[in-house]
Amino acid sequence: MAVPTLTLIPATATLTPTTGAPTATVPPRIDPNAIAPTDTVIPPAADSGDPVADELLLLATRRVMGAANVQADDVEVVSVEPYRWLDSSLGCPLPDNTYTPVEVDGYRIVLAADDNEYIFHTSFTEVVRCAPENEVLPGVAIETEEPPSDN
Repeated sequence: MAVPTLTLIPATATLTPTTGAPTATVPPRIDPNAIAPTDTVIPPAADSGDPVADELLLLATRRVMGAANVQADDVEVVSVEPYRWLDSSLGCPLPDNTYTPVEVDGYRIVLAADDNEYIFHTSFTEVVRCAPENEVLPGVAIETEEPPSDN
């Protein structure tokens, strides 16, 4: 009979419950005057009234903050435009890759930080950084309805 040479499921330690009474967990004190961590701050220009666009913009801003090593206040929103991408590349195909032809609604987000522009293409669930040389924009952006004026 052959002896296995590799353990498929390693043994793990089993925790033994203690007999002592549970201790109270004290929640951290929240200073109402404290500023929220930068990774939760949405740039002022991001309050567009479109919660999906705002959330995708927040994700793109976080990526720029990491790439440029800057704070959220240092990231400028250049543009946020709705697009209908024509394939699964979201308008950012990489050379030598094949993509599924499918219409995908999303956004083209352009941010700036430290004299650099960062382009992102999104679906409603994915944010992809797009190098300018790979960017392929469909013929037209999705038309959005203008809010009625108060005049």
